[in-house]
Amino acid sequence: MENEYAIAFGTFDGLHKGHISVLRKALGFKDLKKAVITFSVPPKSIIGNREPELLMTAKEKSEILTKMGFDEVIFLDFNLIRNLSPLEFLSLIFEEFPIKEIAVGYNYRFGKNGSGNTELLSEFCRENGAVLNVLPKEKVDGEAVSSTVIRELIKNGEIKKANRMLSHNLYFKSEVIDGDHRGRELGFPTVNQIIPENLVMPQFGVYASYVSIGGRSYRAVTNIGRRPTFNKSDVIAETNVFDFSGDCYGKTLSVELIDFIRPEKKFDSKEELIKRMETDK
Repeated sequence: MENEYAIAFGTFDGLHKGHISVLRKALGFKDLKKAVITFSVPPKSIIGNREPELLMTAKEKSEILTKMGFDEVIFLDFNLIRNLSPLEFLSLIFEEFPIKEIAVGYNYRFGKNGSGNTELLSEFCRENGAVLNVLPKEKVDGEAVSSTVIRELIKNGEIKKANRMLSHNLYFKSEVIDGDHRGRELGFPTVNQIIPENLVMPQFGVYASYVSIGGRSYRAVTNIGRRPTFNKSDVIAETNVFDFSGDCYGKTLSVELIDFIRPEKKFDSKEELIKRMETDK
């Protein structure tokens, strides 16, 4: 029917390869409206009362899901539903949407304390005229793909493996800010950015990267950290963009991290730093 739905359920933080298989399954049902029911922040961080370490912002997730072809992206307020039993949660959703198909990952949990599982969901679907599609785990290098694993890889500087688990290269977007112009003095002019709040912080150090400017992708080297050589304490991303000399102040740029080159370190002199920056480049 025209107004019936195929819905993908999940947090979908980072849109990794496991998430993509679930989402593509939901998109594959013709003649049904396509929707994603998700959260802007992983429920685990709210339950644990800790700052989230997101793999992408809710705005970016919504934009990508819309581009993929979903008609609706619904962000639930976890605090409003966290105490609902699994059956109460499902009843609420099914009252709101005429659902014919549901797609979830193999480890999908729902309801108070995550007490609902795919078996309960399957039974509920059978009783309410819907079909449940449970997608198997995706593996990379023999390891199950998960947002939790990817976060740890990023914090440990294992960007190449994290990118293999993601459906894209890890990236951040933020406005270019005015720096202290020290990079230009050293012969390595940089665009300076602050990592968006609540995104997972990569290991401090130097990365091979790509930067998108004006619709073109440039090779670059990005340093993330506190710049200990100059006794700085604030965390910043400084990117030296190859073959580019324009002014980017005030623009919002996307920086993709491709590979980890080395940890951040304090150099004894500017000359030593410049030599190492040449090597990094």
